[in-house]
Amino acid sequence: CVGTYAQTELGHGTYIRGLETTATYDAEKGACPMSVGFTVSLLFPKLYFTSITPRSSHTEEFIIHSPTLTSTKWWPGGMGKTATHAIVMARLLTKGKDHGPHAFVVQIRRNEDHQAMPGVVVGDMGPKMGYNAVDNGFLRFDHVRISRRAMLMKHSIVESDGSYQPPPVAKASYGTMVFVRSDIVMNAALYMKKAVTIATRYNLVRRQSNPGSKNSGQGTSTPELELQVIDYQHSQRTLFPILAKAFAFHCTSDFMRRMYFKYEKLSRATGDFSSLPELHATSSGLKAYCSWATKDAIELCRLSCGGQGFMAVSGFGSTFGNYAPNATYEGDNNVLCLQTARYLLKVARAAAELAACRRGISGAESSEVAPTHATSGSARYLLEGSGGVELGSRLGRAVGLRHIGELLRAYAHASRRQVLELARRAGTSKPDHAISVDMVAWIKAAKAHCEYVVLLNFADSVSDVKSRVSASTAVVLDRLVALHALATMEDRMADFIEDGYLAAEQAAAVRAEVLSLLTELRPDAAALVDSFALDDYFLNSALGAHDGDVYQRLFDEVQDAPFNASHVPPGYAELLHARLVKGAVRSKL
Repeated sequence: CVGTYAQTELGHGTYIRGLETTATYDAEKGACPMSVGFTVSLLFPKLYFTSITPRSSHTEEFIIHSPTLTSTKWWPGGMGKTATHAIVMARLLTKGKDHGPHAFVVQIRRNEDHQAMPGVVVGDMGPKMGYNAVDNGFLRFDHVRISRRAMLMKHSIVESDGSYQPPPVAKASYGTMVFVRSDIVMNAALYMKKAVTIATRYNLVRRQSNPGSKNSGQGTSTPELELQVIDYQHSQRTLFPILAKAFAFHCTSDFMRRMYFKYEKLSRATGDFSSLPELHATSSGLKAYCSWATKDAIELCRLSCGGQGFMAVSGFGSTFGNYAPNATYEGDNNVLCLQTARYLLKVARAAAELAACRRGISGAESSEVAPTHATSGSARYLLEGSGGVELGSRLGRAVGLRHIGELLRAYAHASRRQVLELARRAGTSKPDHAISVDMVAWIKAAKAHCEYVVLLNFADSVSDVKSRVSASTAVVLDRLVALHALATMEDRMADFIEDGYLAAEQAAAVRAEVLSLLTELRPDAAALVDSFALDDYFLNSALGAHDGDVYQRLFDEVQDAPFNASHVPPGYAELLHARLVKGAVRSKL
């Protein structure tokens, strides 16, 4: 079989609890209901539909149904023409009670002839802005019956009599979704590597503008070679921070994978789900942060290649079209940031409770996150400095601007300041209300938290690997970490100077240090993108091929353009010939 995952509906996306598709358990024997295929055929008159016919008696079955137009499954990849089976998220109804969305395995096409199964309406969504190699589709059910065993019951169980056993924790079924989101973080690293490899290689080959002439020593002047575009400061300021971020995202994706598999192993072996809240919050925020950053980076890389970057053979068009959906699917990015925000609010409240306990204050408000959990995990920095006003940054004063410990302290401060202020404004109100009235600020705070997590994992990974590489390589890796930290800080400087944590002269020093790092990294630019080991087939770019023979590749590629098959353009005889050939038509005068 070929599978797909059907969660999103025509009228419902990120808000999983709003899904309308139902899975009603039928424990008793009885004939199948008559088909309502006529109603569905009115909604989709041009689609193949096989009506359900009354069958023999059944027992212990779920009835999968799409009760409304908006309950139509919408967007699953592979659904359009390929998949034979689907993991369907549907509301579990048993003994008259709604238990919310659960996962079910449903066959949607016959293996024998690939036609739709009885009661199933399935088709392709048609052309999209990009990503058209994937046949995204739609899916509807008309009282389709499946076995009780077709429900995925790793955490939730429906007994033969319809009794329901809930999962050990409410969000235990989110594990697969968390895995997909961690995979998107890894995908972000890959596509950022691809874009910056193409752009860096082209900027190394391309020369632009003549800086002047020089005397040959024989009484004549010869033109000096034009500068490589990569030697212009603006090119380096565009590409080198993206290069550093690609390394940072690679390290972060590795962290996410390890975090997920550690949770999976622990929950399976011991039933310990305590790390799920952080895993869910971190994967949600990083999915949003990394996909946003990668989408923007692809466009910046294209712009750095001038006019050639706009050609289809540059590879940027297909790269952007194929990657852009990452910022939308598996959850709208803004909503995912709010998932991270909910967790940060809970940790902030747990931190306040822990601080109150330490001061001997009783009656502190209870938090959904145990105080002990606030002392571990990526948000543990919320415990630091929460008792009063923090001192300013030592960057460029007591320590150098590249001091990674002080840089991490600055990033932690920028996030902590926003989270604790928002938590203070929230008071004791419910998380949903607290976030709804400060939604824009919470999204910004979630991004700041993700920036800290990315830098932390980048720095930790480089620190871990430096003992296993040459001294010269270790120096370059340190420069990449520093550039990522300082360039991101420069781009988000308001977060660091708003409360005076960084002074004006420190901000100016950060800007100057970024420029110094660009110059230091310039000799290693080619080697750094080569280290990604992306083959020419994957790059699929005339600008970014490993041999650097850009102009020959560009010329060869355009020879096969469809319009070059003939010198005579379409419409020539009707529109141009009479105007170009003297006497071809008689004058009307």
